[in-house]
Amino acid sequence: MFKYAQIDAATGRCVSVSYLSGEIESTNMIPLTEADDVKPGDIRNADGTWTRPAPVPPQPSRIDQLEADNLTLMEAVADLYEMIIGGGTTA
Repeated sequence: MFKYAQIDAATGRCVSVSYLSGEIESTNMIPLTEADDVKPGDIRNADGTWTRPAPVPPQPSRIDQLEADNLTLMEAVADLYEMIIGGGTTA
């Protein structure tokens, strides 16, 4: 079996790692050894070494975002209620 990293030629980013039954020659298929720990997302540098970028921080889920928005709205309604009932202004 032959291990290859398929890269996006424009960015050098690995898009997949494949085990093939035969050798191939392609500019976007980089031969790897069994010891190479290349994963999709890794970037191939000009000197042939690989860099693993830092993981992207997770984005809040849609539910988390809606709950935060809901809390903000509830606080605004409470402030408005206090202003109407108390006859004063809010800060």
